[in-house]
Amino acid sequence: MLQSLAIGAAAVCTPQGILIMLLCTAAGIIFGSIPGLSATMAIALFLPLTYSMTPLMGMTCLVSVYIGGVSGGLISAILLRMPGTPSSVATCFGGYPLTQKGQGMKALGVGIFYSFIGTIFSIIVLILLAPNLATLALKFGDYEYFSIAVFSLTMIATLSSGSMVKGLLSGLFGIAIGTVRVLAAVDYAVERRLIDDPQAEMDRFRAARDTAVAQLKQLRDNVAAEFGENKAELFDAHRLMLQDPDYAECVEGLIAQDKVNAEFAVKSAAEQFAAMFAAMDSSTMQARAADVKDVSRRVMNVLQGKCDSTAQDGSVQGDAVQNGIVQNGIAQNGESHIIFAEDLAPSDTAQLDRAKVLGLVTAKGSANSHTAILARTMGLPAITGIGDAFDPADDGHVAVIDGASGAVFVDPDEATLTEYRRRKAEAEEHLSLLRKLKGKPTETKSGQRVHLYANISRPSDAAAVLANDAEGIGLFRSEFLYLEREDWPTEEFQFDAYGQVAQEMGDRPVIIRTLDIGADKQVDYFNLGHEDNPALGYRAIRICLTRPEIFKVQLRALLRASAYGNIAIMLPMITSVQEVRDAKRILEEAKSELRGERIDFNESIQIGVMIETPASVIMADELAAEVDFFSIGTNDLTQYTLACDRQNPSLERFADPHSPAVLRMIQMTIEAAHRHGIWCGICGELGADLSLTDTFLRLGIDELSVSPTSVLPLRNVIRNH
Repeated sequence: MLQSLAIGAAAVCTPQGILIMLLCTAAGIIFGSIPGLSATMAIALFLPLTYSMTPLMGMTCLVSVYIGGVSGGLISAILLRMPGTPSSVATCFGGYPLTQKGQGMKALGVGIFYSFIGTIFSIIVLILLAPNLATLALKFGDYEYFSIAVFSLTMIATLSSGSMVKGLLSGLFGIAIGTVRVLAAVDYAVERRLIDDPQAEMDRFRAARDTAVAQLKQLRDNVAAEFGENKAELFDAHRLMLQDPDYAECVEGLIAQDKVNAEFAVKSAAEQFAAMFAAMDSSTMQARAADVKDVSRRVMNVLQGKCDSTAQDGSVQGDAVQNGIVQNGIAQNGESHIIFAEDLAPSDTAQLDRAKVLGLVTAKGSANSHTAILARTMGLPAITGIGDAFDPADDGHVAVIDGASGAVFVDPDEATLTEYRRRKAEAEEHLSLLRKLKGKPTETKSGQRVHLYANISRPSDAAAVLANDAEGIGLFRSEFLYLEREDWPTEEFQFDAYGQVAQEMGDRPVIIRTLDIGADKQVDYFNLGHEDNPALGYRAIRICLTRPEIFKVQLRALLRASAYGNIAIMLPMITSVQEVRDAKRILEEAKSELRGERIDFNESIQIGVMIETPASVIMADELAAEVDFFSIGTNDLTQYTLACDRQNPSLERFADPHSPAVLRMIQMTIEAAHRHGIWCGICGELGADLSLTDTFLRLGIDELSVSPTSVLPLRNVIRNH
């Protein structure tokens, strides 16, 4: 065998062979890094090129293309969270978070290195075992195929971190498979005409504006009836925009001064206001740029006599709906499609027929846009802001979109298509069972009530909280607002984020943990410096109390946002009563400043602490007298109680969260809270451990905060207790 290998290597490793390997591997990497092309597509395209080659060079070319394609798939998976190849889907879960932390090059380096190691290992195994594997594969029957299926499910369970539902749904939720319909961009070109009677033109504008306001009122009522009042508030804001005196003054001023037609004046005013909003630091105000264009388009349509009006039956047809979906055949042939569009206005999205639309992909926009939020509310997978990743020629082609990972596959290969069909079927079957628990109280058969909340890291996660019927947010990890930026997040930026979540959650509690930077969560612009033991070092509340200028910015943002919802503040890594008092003193300073500035906030906002150190457990009685609630962070509590670094994989067998010592710490905390009349919850991973639910109920836990996908399975266990 060794002699044969030596002969083969000598035959391939010629100048011509090495050149072919380098060029074809590079080409494969390019194909693999582009989502939707894949290594299989690369081989199909390169196959004709091998006809003029010798068999040996032809195989060298195709193998190099395939290996390069599979390796290249990790590039887009890490940088864009869009797997270039099906084999790189899992890379999205570990690689993309590193990119968000500014460590994209590190993730690429690790991925490429281990891709190389894996390729070499696979080649060696293939050389040694290929003949035997081929003989074995020919003997496969029903039992063997069934065993492979069981193995796959076992792997899902292994990767699910203690939550089967999380493992099943991580790649299943938000999948759409169907035919693409590409909406042509609507041309809003308006002719500039000089007019003789400015007053008459102003009257035309005012009449069109009043009609547009009436349309928005009808659209608002339709959305409220179907999706709830909180989703309809957007169109109340749109009406207020049209009725804003500054907007009307701008339009009428252009008509009077330039003697132009109303249509042109409305378009010019829209562009001026949109540019003003886009230049602001606030992400919320930047989003208003799209809104002002949307409402102005509606006025222009009325002025031009276009069909963008509310019918007698209450149905509304917008430009994108009428010129794109209907004209492309969706409403005519009764089929359902995945919509590809340059952009969709919120009003267009609200008018989509969910029975005819499977999902949305837009070149512009963001995951937090009104369009994306409405789509999620409608139960439509939506991938926004992908740039030039699709082509008008995609119309009529089969596509797969994965709303969870942001992956888009046009003309997927059979393996990808089969895999996503399987995932979608399993997800739908499981979700149909879980939906039966929505709206049901979280209480045991004996009547013991538990508040069931969800943990989030970003404002966009609030949609999953509501979709899974959590009763509130028990942990909003605000540090991600810092981790995902290259500079300090401003007060306005944080206010927008907290306020958005508060408004979306309505009356449901939103508990926001203050800055928890340090240890395993490092940010360059904090300049924290190296620590030999960062888990015991300068982190969380210690940073906030020694750098109050940072802390106060966040507290002001939290207080301002509290005027828009049921927000509570939670302090991490507390070890003493003095730390709580110092934090409350800075909070009072922030309150005093806002009172002086006449800015509204909730004067009685609740303050809680995380119990995640033995010191805080021992001092629980004294701490309970200072705050409104406790929330036990079981991850760090386990680490500090058992003296085991939770980041060290070699200590996994010793870092047992089921340890009697950890459970006794939890019990002591709950008892201290109840002695002082405050509630106590758990927001760590242990809360979703169904094997401990009975123990927590017996200890008298008041609240459990878990990942959104764990809410309904946990409710099921509690209700059957």
